[in-house]
Amino acid sequence: MARYKTDLADPDQIDPDPLSVVLELANLVIQPGSLALLVSAVGSAAAVIQIRRMSESQRSKVRGKLYEIDRALNDGFRALMTLASFLDEFQLLERKMSIGGAPIRGFSNAQRIRRAHEDCRVAVKDTRDAFIDLSGLLTTEFSERIGRTLYELNLLYGNIVTPGDSYGSSLIAVSHALTTIDSFICDIGPDFDYRRQPRSFAEELLLSIPFIRRFNRKPQTEK
Repeated sequence: MARYKTDLADPDQIDPDPLSVVLELANLVIQPGSLALLVSAVGSAAAVIQIRRMSESQRSKVRGKLYEIDRALNDGFRALMTLASFLDEFQLLERKMSIGGAPIRGFSNAQRIRRAHEDCRVAVKDTRDAFIDLSGLLTTEFSERIGRTLYELNLLYGNIVTPGDSYGSSLIAVSHALTTIDSFICDIGPDFDYRRQPRSFAEELLLSIPFIRRFNRKPQTEK
């Protein structure tokens, strides 16, 4: 796609290639990896800590972090939908991912993609910070659920960044990964008065852009 520069002194004003948005979405997906520190603590002295021994202040902090992740996931998904809409319009979903491989014409379109990229960058930072904080707040009682989530994300991540794969396949994998993270926070949420039903970002994407269904190959996550 053409690159437009609105301020020579500010490299962030350069409109990104659509591939860079995909890579930011991939960064969003890996942020729960910080919880692996908690999983590795199983069997240590820390394992005797129980939820019931957490202070109200700690519970409140966890609840706040879950809401932060919720909002960041929504921001990331909006960026994904913006990119998916452009790729669908320009019939690029079947294109193999590559630098310059998805030429989207029009200055205003390029600016929309840049905003999606910026929104994604903010979502990555917010999610990273929240999960890092959670790794120091959650107890080892959650280790099994964390381990399962990381296992599923690892499988999906391979589909997001596979060289030579299509944009459609990558965006589908991202949507499944966002769904996995959302299911995790909704699963542990009731212990901290965070209560809502998980969203299916993948299904929302499939309903919004029917053509993308042909790329829907979610990997088997059964151990």
